[in-house]
Amino acid sequence: MTDFTFQAIGAGSVAAHHIGTAITGPVNVLTAELLNSARDVQAPAGLTNLQPLPLCFGRTSELGWLRGTLGQPAAGTAVVQGLGGVGKSTLALAYAHRHRRDYTFMWWIAALSPDHIEQSLADLALRLIPVWAGSASTEERAAWAMSWLQWHPGWLLIFDNVEDPADLQPYVNTSNGQVIATSRRSASWPTSVATLALDVLDLAAASELLCSQVLGATSPTHRQMQETRALSADLGQLPIGLMQAGAYLAQNPTISIERYRRRLIGALDKAPEGVDPERTVARIWRQTISTLMERNPLAVRVLYTLAWLAPDDIPVGLLTPITDDSDDLHEALGVLAVYCMVSLTQDSVSIHRLVQTTLRNQPPIGGGSPTGRLEAERLLSAAVAPLGEPPDSGRSPAWDRLLPHLIALAATTPDGHADTFPAGRYASAALYLQGLGHDARAVPLLTAALARCEALAGVEHELTLKVRANLGDAYHGAGDFERSIAVLEPLVAQCAQVLGDSHLGTLTVVTNLANAYRDYGDLARAITLHEETLARRRHALGNDHPDTLLSCEELARTYHASGDLDRAVSLYEATLTQCQRSLGPTHPATLSSQHGLAAVYLASGDLSRAIPMYTAVFAQWQQTFGDSDPETITSRNNLAYAYLTAGRPDQAAQHLETALARCEEVYGEAHPETIAIRANLGCAYRDAGDPTRSLPLLETAAAQSAHLLGDAHPQTLTTRNGLAQAYQAAGHAGRAIAQYDTILKHRAALLGETHPHTLATRSGLAKAHLAAGDPAHAVPLFESAVTQCEQVFGESHPDTLSNYIGLADALRQMDDPARAVTLSETTLERCIRSLGEDHPHTMVCRSNLALAHLTVGNIPRAVQLLEVAVRNASRLFGDTHPHTVTSRTNLAAAHLESGNAAQAVAVLEDVRAQLEAELGRVHPQTLHCTAMLARTLGGSDGLPRATELLEHSVALTEKELGVTHPDTLKQRQYLAEIYRANDRPDLAVPLYEANHTH
Repeated sequence: MTDFTFQAIGAGSVAAHHIGTAITGPVNVLTAELLNSARDVQAPAGLTNLQPLPLCFGRTSELGWLRGTLGQPAAGTAVVQGLGGVGKSTLALAYAHRHRRDYTFMWWIAALSPDHIEQSLADLALRLIPVWAGSASTEERAAWAMSWLQWHPGWLLIFDNVEDPADLQPYVNTSNGQVIATSRRSASWPTSVATLALDVLDLAAASELLCSQVLGATSPTHRQMQETRALSADLGQLPIGLMQAGAYLAQNPTISIERYRRRLIGALDKAPEGVDPERTVARIWRQTISTLMERNPLAVRVLYTLAWLAPDDIPVGLLTPITDDSDDLHEALGVLAVYCMVSLTQDSVSIHRLVQTTLRNQPPIGGGSPTGRLEAERLLSAAVAPLGEPPDSGRSPAWDRLLPHLIALAATTPDGHADTFPAGRYASAALYLQGLGHDARAVPLLTAALARCEALAGVEHELTLKVRANLGDAYHGAGDFERSIAVLEPLVAQCAQVLGDSHLGTLTVVTNLANAYRDYGDLARAITLHEETLARRRHALGNDHPDTLLSCEELARTYHASGDLDRAVSLYEATLTQCQRSLGPTHPATLSSQHGLAAVYLASGDLSRAIPMYTAVFAQWQQTFGDSDPETITSRNNLAYAYLTAGRPDQAAQHLETALARCEEVYGEAHPETIAIRANLGCAYRDAGDPTRSLPLLETAAAQSAHLLGDAHPQTLTTRNGLAQAYQAAGHAGRAIAQYDTILKHRAALLGETHPHTLATRSGLAKAHLAAGDPAHAVPLFESAVTQCEQVFGESHPDTLSNYIGLADALRQMDDPARAVTLSETTLERCIRSLGEDHPHTMVCRSNLALAHLTVGNIPRAVQLLEVAVRNASRLFGDTHPHTVTSRTNLAAAHLESGNAAQAVAVLEDVRAQLEAELGRVHPQTLHCTAMLARTLGGSDGLPRATELLEHSVALTEKELGVTHPDTLKQRQYLAEIYRANDRPDLAVPLYEANHTH
């Protein structure tokens, strides 16, 4: 035999030809008696050391994943990994409480290190065999607990906060029980172990969790819901931050949510009473950063740099200059990912925004600027240097990728910090965003640029004034009129002092301030400023200068907004004449004046002049600039709106379909202009009686606008207003009312109770209640709107008169026809005096007054009024316009009430034929007219014809609209009534039952 020599290396090593039993380290030897006791000792029923059931919102799918992974009877191990504070422990605890009856016992194990695990197992032995364990060492107790676990199946162990996956290895290979582990580590887990990467909560669940903490069982107000959503977003929907904030606010009810948001960082490092101080957000992450500093200091440097950028999609290439060795950078990023401080793709990095917030507010390492800030400024300066200026039109993918990080850098500039990123690049990036319609995103860039200009050039330098003016315009474009005014008001004084009262720059700022007042609803101040600016421009520049003509147009537009249509028409007509003479018929300023004049004609109900003018302007834009020019698209959109107002939704839809296609080509899917036209197309389909195409478009547009511009942006609210009308037209009264309620709260909070948009929304909400058959709710809303409109506009303004018309109709439907007659008579006189016989308000008021007279039994007066209304509406709008159709069907009802059924039938037959030809058989107006005709025939010896009409109508609506559509239900109800009149209860009862079911 060959003589081999075996050498043992290392402490506790052994070496020999043959080894029987070798003990190489400390061993806990248990006696046979103790080993038998591990077999014989039974766990008390319900044995556990679990904490109480926590609040766990928004984790249904994750709990389901755990159940699927650990589902009985199979054993298994599941690891929940994620950022510190994301709710890993809460999820594990919620699962354990939910499934307590599925396990013989459960035990929570602190697993930060092997020593912590051993101590938790020793505590288990102390609970099971206290007499012996009380005097045994920790090591002996842990060994006994492990033996006990081998003898007793059906348990669940939860290893919380595992730092090293290897520490879990001895406990995952048993078939007697199941294991859940939580860890911040995402790597090095055995392939046999199932892992779940836990993300933050969605915003709805985060808000619900925060509300439950702060308010308990009390239902939140609309304002509180908005504030909790905003705070939840600030906290990055991170559960520990939400719990910490909720506990603090619950303990300090005098501190508002908004105030807490302002002092967020200090609060995140402060533990509410009863909360472990080491479980605050800031301290949890400081512990992780301390570990990272020991392992890879570059990783910490990278992390602090990421804190000043946007949280998502940070290009890895942007970070390359942070170190000379790219491998070192990738290794540092890998370490951060292992500790769940960032998430990685092949070419980008993302970081939780609350991690960023916490890091940005840590004391600087070594003093000076906040840690990582200068590095972030250096990296972004280097990244934009080779790009040149952003384009004046179109998109730049390279700029688009860096813009979120520029915005984040600008928005997080510390107080007193001298930003080293070039102010000019901030400003040019802002102008690029404004060109794309993203004014709100431009605000932080302009704010940072303004601060640098003030610091470097002084507050009165011309460049500083220009940047400040752009900031005011950005606030205006973002719908924040109050902040726009706050910026522009002092700027006017500064420009006047530096440049002079009549300087072109000063007058431009005054014009922008006047427009901000106009859109804010302060029409009197807007008119005064525009009149003063026009006078100065005429004096300084002459009547025909383009700036003077622009002032004329802005003043005319403000007259229009105030309801002074006569002055608006007069000024627009004069301005148009001057533009045509001075600039030519195809100059953009000339065409813009024509658009404005057409809009006033449309508002005054003068369709005979409005539509031809819109058509001519559109043709001119199209011929001169092409079909895809932005102004051509806008002109096409305006023409479509005129067709919509004229009751010609099919023609409107044709133009809007083309406009939407052009918008998507020029601007892209999610540009504000594209979204607005998508919403307008939805409105056209709505008025055409096509909810299947209308609702998806409007719902999409509303969601896109909210995402891009914000929930309270004017365009978002306008889109939601169209959606509310579409819900109402489709018979979804509850959804319409809910939309109007939300819009009203937003507009009242943003613009004030008496802003024209707020008043219009209150009126829309009243109409929705009226359409839902609830005049009791409509009347006080109309009364409030009337009072406020009179205060803001006066008693003869179109909006005031419209609300009087609505109030009178609501009173009629609330069985107060006498008061409705009196109010309608007065309102009709005002409409004729202020708006003229041909205005739509006059026609609607006359028709409604006729219905009120019909209700009180004054049939001759009703017929007389309706005959005039039909003649006027037919002449102005055509036979199938909604105003005309309403007046004609009301006239048929009056004929029927007077006993002249034959004349009523003749009117309805004629209307129905025209509606079917132009709008189709399932249009709501056609269906309503069909039902009226059938009911009229049913009451005048025409039951067979009535039955035939309604049987066909019910079959058609069920096929085209569905069996539960409100119009289907109405048609079915009318058919059941006809069957009853025919003495056919066998046919009527199933229809009644079907309607009752739906």
